[in-house]
Amino acid sequence: NDIRAKRADTSIAWINSIFLVMNLLILLRIFFACRIRSMMRAVRVFVGITNQKVCANNRNGLLTEE
Repeated sequence: NDIRAKRADTSIAWINSIFLVMNLLILLRIFFACRIRSMMRAVRVFVGITNQKVCANNRNGLLTEE
C-alpha cells in the first residue's frame, strides 16, 4: 500500500522486486532447514559409530582410561 512511484511501470518493477525478495527469503529458509537437518543426521551417525566402538571395547559400555 505504501509503494509510491511516479510511473506505472516503475511501481510494477517495485512490486516484482518485493516478490523476488520474499521468494528468496523462503528459499533461504528451506536451504538452512535442509542444511541443519543434514548436519544433525551426520552428528547422529558419528555418535552412533562412537557408541558402537565403546560397546565393542567394553562389555559394560563405560569409558575407561587406557
